[in-house]
Amino acid sequence: MPDGPGHRLLCGRTGSTSRSRAPRGYVARCRIPGKDKTWPDRTLSRTGCRMRGFFWMLLAVVMLVPGAAAAQVPSVDPRVQEIAERWLRKAAPHDGAVVLSDVKTGRILAWASRGAGDRVATAFAPSASVFKLATVSALLDSGRANAGSTACYAGGERKFELADLRDVASRDTACIPLRTAVGHSVNLVIAKLALRHVQPAEVRAKAGLLGLDGLVPIDRPVGISKVDLPNDRLGFARASA
Repeated sequence: MPDGPGHRLLCGRTGSTSRSRAPRGYVARCRIPGKDKTWPDRTLSRTGCRMRGFFWMLLAVVMLVPGAAAAQVPSVDPRVQEIAERWLRKAAPHDGAVVLSDVKTGRILAWASRGAGDRVATAFAPSASVFKLATVSALLDSGRANAGSTACYAGGERKFELADLRDVASRDTACIPLRTAVGHSVNLVIAKLALRHVQPAEVRAKAGLLGLDGLVPIDRPVGISKVDLPNDRLGFARASA
């Protein structure tokens, strides 16, 4: 998972993707600040801080109150805004949005949308793979798993059933560490590791720290998102991945 300049930040249903790079200096590595009134360092671990930076850059998937258009947002940087709009024009998705922010301050630098209405201000898509960040953060902070923790899978990259969660050796089985599963978004591996090492309450707590559950500390009107994690084995596995 990238951790610095060069994040690709396009969200859309269809169409090609752009690999344009963000301007150097706007997406920096996230460090735990000594004094941070919005995100106190005592409640956010080093992993949580790193996940927070990634979360801010994918903020378009968080439920926002309709009506907050870019023209009403004084924090937008015109130069960065133009780059974001150019990315969207080049990728030409049917529906898409780009949000760029300064990970140190939370200031929103770009707020661009393509499609009917303002796709940044409208909750038109679920959090999907962004929620993996809450699961991974819970796994790493639990001390019961690390980036090298391995699970095996055969299929189930996008959809899996209860039978897929069993460890059954076959010719098609592949075993990969957590770091690879996150980088390639292998749902089944993340789901298996979540079932082995964390509880729904731990993942829910991390989701709250990352702004995926409850109020989002942001300088504009936002809706309140809610995380509802099932307690059954299959439901929790699917939600965590």
